[in-house]
Amino acid sequence: MATAELVLSRFPRHLDADAPGKVIGEVVGALATAAEAQIVQVGQIRRARRLGELDQLSDLARVIGIHGFGLAVLDALARRVRGTDPPIRYDSWLDVARQIVADLIVLQREESGTIAGVLGAAAAALGLRVSDIDHDPDGYWHLARCADLLAQGDDAEQVLLALEENPPRLADLGPSPFAHSARFAVMRQGFDTVPTTVIVRGVANRTAQPMIVNIDEGFGVVTTLAVPDGGVLRFERDGRVELDRASVVRSCFTFLGAVFADAAADHPKDFVFADTSGDPSAGGVAVYAVTDPVDDRFDATSSLPHSAPLLQPIRLDRRETRFAVFVGVATFGSLAASGGGTPGAAVEAAPHQWAGEFDRTVFLPETPPSGRPAFEIGFEWDEREAYAVKVWLPMEFQDLDKDDESPIREVVRGQLDRYRAAGVHCYTQYADPRWTLGTGIVRDLETDSALGVVVAGTETWSDDIEQPGDGP
Repeated sequence: MATAELVLSRFPRHLDADAPGKVIGEVVGALATAAEAQIVQVGQIRRARRLGELDQLSDLARVIGIHGFGLAVLDALARRVRGTDPPIRYDSWLDVARQIVADLIVLQREESGTIAGVLGAAAAALGLRVSDIDHDPDGYWHLARCADLLAQGDDAEQVLLALEENPPRLADLGPSPFAHSARFAVMRQGFDTVPTTVIVRGVANRTAQPMIVNIDEGFGVVTTLAVPDGGVLRFERDGRVELDRASVVRSCFTFLGAVFADAAADHPKDFVFADTSGDPSAGGVAVYAVTDPVDDRFDATSSLPHSAPLLQPIRLDRRETRFAVFVGVATFGSLAASGGGTPGAAVEAAPHQWAGEFDRTVFLPETPPSGRPAFEIGFEWDEREAYAVKVWLPMEFQDLDKDDESPIREVVRGQLDRYRAAGVHCYTQYADPRWTLGTGIVRDLETDSALGVVVAGTETWSDDIEQPGDGP
């Protein structure tokens, strides 16, 4: 009922105040117009202070400013709205914006510095709301199932977000020059022992049959080849061995056994030539080294080359791993005489003084080494980064990226600083649930892990999409 009608209804009926043409009715109507405007304005002011009722974006900016936010928290949502077909009405998008801001305020007050807070904030920035979170038993993966606040109808599919604690990164060291028989230590921070790629770069003509040995484990990798000057030999952490990108694994081998037991040193990981099985404080017991994949490599005759496609990689321990590196050393021998005294084929001999006649210079390394580099050695390994988390966003959000705008994932990442724990770095990445050769996994269908659902997944590729690595 209009204000004027309400006022006139309060007069006695016999005055007939609301009858047409009555002066009293015109006076009341004139006065009520201003009152109605004031009533509407008071209502708007009241709604502008209530997050769930405000109907202007400017009012929303003032409310969230009280909590230290800005309208930038709605940037990703606005990008989604612009890309929606058909376009979403203003009142519908504002309603979602109000819900997002409400969620962000609650997360800031109750979940800051937690997994739930970071996942909830990432979801809210995209116009999603977390329904539940599954935590993987290994402690690294967390999978959030989210409802899409922009979806129409009750049958909208859930959206999956994932958070990976301490995400892997590629760590490297070197290559650095080393002389024959040099010893050194590799230092790293990490949670587990990890396989490493060993990189050997040739120096002059001195990098013959390089050997890299993990002293602490008594494990070494060796090739019977020479690495040319500037050439790169890689003992990959997945078991492959390549020299200048060509496979040479058939000419390489590994060995396992006690090495370099040094009585002059005092290191808890040193091997000893004694039975110390009853002494828990003693180091490892020395045993003869055994080669693999052929077990006769240290014999006078060997069955190399072998047919195994992969080798066991060297591993890096947590904190410190000690190494020793060597190249092949020339041994004394002679040349067999052929008819007429012409030198013939080389005859190998044990290095004793009566083994042969020496008619040319042979290479013998100084002891201790002169310091002249025999090769350059480097390492690469996958390391879980401490004090970091990575949030995996659905791949379809990548379709909203434009050349003249920051990627959606960067917009979201910038908004996570408010919710991450102090000192923890947040990464964001688009997740690809499609199975890819070399990274795809066979997943347990009963598990709730994000690995195999959000990333490294088992979804099939469409026929019209070229898979990574496909060539002509």
